Amino acid sequence: MSISVPEQASASEPTQTQAQARHTEPTAAGMAMANELAEQTRDQVDRVEAPPRRARPWQRYLEANLGLREYWYPAALSDALPEGGTHAVTMLGEEILLVRKNGKLYAVEDRCAHRGTRFSERPLVLSEDTITCWYHTWTFDMENGDLRCILNEPESALVGRTGVRAYPIVEAKGLLFVYIGDEEPPPLEADVPGSFLAADTVMHYAQPDIIRANWRLALENSFDPGHHFIHNWSPYVIESGFPMTFGYVAKKGEEAGETTYVVDAPGPKGFSRCTATAELIFSAVIPGKDGRPDTTYTAPAAVGKSREELISSFLAMPPIEVGIWLPSCNETVNFPSDMITFDWLVPIDENHTRSFMFGAKPCATEEEAEAWRGETGHTEWYVPTVEKFLIDDNKARESMQTFYEKENGWDRERLYRPDLEITMFRKFFSEHARDIQTPDKLIKPRSRRNPTRGRS
Repeated sequence: MSISVPEQASASEPTQTQAQARHTEPTAAGMAMANELAEQTRDQVDRVEAPPRRARPWQRYLEANLGLREYWYPAALSDALPEGGTHAVTMLGEEILLVRKNGKLYAVEDRCAHRGTRFSERPLVLSEDTITCWYHTWTFDMENGDLRCILNEPESALVGRTGVRAYPIVEAKGLLFVYIGDEEPPPLEADVPGSFLAADTVMHYAQPDIIRANWRLALENSFDPGHHFIHNWSPYVIESGFPMTFGYVAKKGEEAGETTYVVDAPGPKGFSRCTATAELIFSAVIPGKDGRPDTTYTAPAAVGKSREELISSFLAMPPIEVGIWLPSCNETVNFPSDMITFDWLVPIDENHTRSFMFGAKPCATEEEAEAWRGETGHTEWYVPTVEKFLIDDNKARESMQTFYEKENGWDRERLYRPDLEITMFRKFFSEHARDIQTPDKLIKPRSRRNPTRGRS
């Protein structure tokens, strides 16, 4: 079922064109929520023994192995689905076939209702709005999923009485979005950052990447205050002199002040974290043992530079703001430079995540936009950001997967104070997520009462 996206602001209307305009200004409600979340989860960090799972204040988060339901997700780049083409994708454990026919978009369950044959193995779009199973000729309406006819049994009593799931689908900014859920979908703008749909924002897309890690591990990495240590070895940091630290960790007792939560404004729910007030640690002491001397270790990116130089370099940059928006979008403002980097982390299954990463920049003219989509975006965003920086995040994400997948990591993890911002998000998630995807929802039959939504 294809849905149109309303036009965004015209040239005569105010638009978010500058990085500063995209900064999420703290509100009284947002700051109060941050303080409340910090207090509610503070006892979960710096514990020698992890509490039992039932005692965690983020139970729904622990159950969300397959992600969140009742949200729009990117399914594919627009270029992956040319006119007359099909594209198979798995999202949140659901196998879906995307179709573009005569300018219309369709998304249907990639599984024949007869005996489960995958349409995508030999897609047959024999009319403008149907998909036919290549095995036994069952033919389905792609708009609502109904069985329209069976070519080798025209008088079948099953016609119109069974079918496959059909999903709402919409195209925006070079991406195809599919709604995974049973309810009437909200407008797309309810589930994407406002900067994504801004009229003058132009995207340079990386090819979607598959991360061998659960989507929660991937998303938490995006705003983990202590994870930046790994980037001391990133080529972008080495080549640019970026003032990298052991981590952009908030001062003790000020963790809530680093973040502002958003729940009552138009657009998605989530939070934004600004590094402008982080504690900058460039060197630390490893205590000696048995009378041996202490060892002072300096972050590789800081070697040979004074603390004054490093802090001056840090303060000279525009504040980097990291936003995390439900269901699973990371929006980083002012990295690199005056750009926005998006990383949509879409669950494939419990152990794999598809990353849709792209660099966004306001463009005043079509010539500037074309350059950004092409060589300029490749040189100024893709190479430094993806090839020379963010690839290290994927290594880190995948390195934790075995622990959480096979070694009971969600119960065995030992969290420390910098993880407080992670526990705050987990609690926020548990309270504000619309619904979670669970294995039982993958096997429920399509509902005839509401066929487009898929299930009763």
